[in-house]
Amino acid sequence: MRRFPFRLVVLLVPWSALCAAPDAAPLPCDMVAARELFGARRDGEAQAAFEHILATEPANHEAVYHLGRIAKRRGDWAAAAESYERCTRLAPSEALYWADLGEAYGKLAGKAGIFRQLGLARKCRAALEKAVELDPDNLDYRQGLIEYCVKAPSIAGGGSGKALAQAAEIAKRDAYAGALAAGGIQAREKNWGAAEVAFASAAKLKPAAVEPLAALGLLYVEQERFADALVQFDQAIARNPDDFAVLFQIGRVAALSGLNLAEGEAALRRYLAQPAHLPGLPSNANAQHRLGDILARRGDTAAARTAYEEALRLDPGLKPAAEALAKLAR
Repeated sequence: MRRFPFRLVVLLVPWSALCAAPDAAPLPCDMVAARELFGARRDGEAQAAFEHILATEPANHEAVYHLGRIAKRRGDWAAAAESYERCTRLAPSEALYWADLGEAYGKLAGKAGIFRQLGLARKCRAALEKAVELDPDNLDYRQGLIEYCVKAPSIAGGGSGKALAQAAEIAKRDAYAGALAAGGIQAREKNWGAAEVAFASAAKLKPAAVEPLAALGLLYVEQERFADALVQFDQAIARNPDDFAVLFQIGRVAALSGLNLAEGEAALRRYLAQPAHLPGLPSNANAQHRLGDILARRGDTAAARTAYEEALRLDPGLKPAAEALAKLAR
């Protein structure tokens, strides 16, 4: 390949391209370009860019952090944890690195064998506590510690008492968020009365909010207080007609209870017609299953069968739909 004089190359080629090896695709040398690649989810190029930066700036903790985030995207939690550990050594006062390290340890603990779980769980707790220590007003970090405490056994530093202590700290900074957090902890412990008081308090603190109404509705469903649950869900959907999570619950309660069947059917049909299914929402297979239950309650056996068959087409392993379909044939 013909080599141009250096001065001519400088005139013709952007500085970022000078980072590339001969005959290779150009690599950005600066963090701005590397961040843009990451934001565009061009992860292979982004990884090469951040690694190139680290070749000349091995203490660049932001580049290391982004390598951890790329590993997280591909589900490689061991590589993510390794990157975040390096970040905490390079910038030990950066709370974000500790918080993400805690998440990575938690994911690894969930997949580890019994002999490694306890050690990873303790490392997870220590990292989350460090994040809270460094940034005590960050409610997300405290919420992460709550999630740890409610899931981990006492031997690993978990427990509802510790979770409630974090909810109290959140309440000092944001009464509404603290009430929601406390309600969630109490509901998990099946302390129904305390959970109801907390969620009702949150609803009073933010009268226009949907979340505490939805939380109360779910709490009542757990207790099979279906009429009370529908009151809460109806209020929530009146505030936000496009809340698809609430629409699903309206349909689910109708299917479980036999109440408001027409409303429940309409809610599920709207749910199934949503243009983009957001992550975290129940699957369309589950919605078809609940729709089948409503149609069966209404005596429309043929339509119920169609709904159950569609549920199984979408998810062949959905056992409740298979059982309901078999019951129709009896």
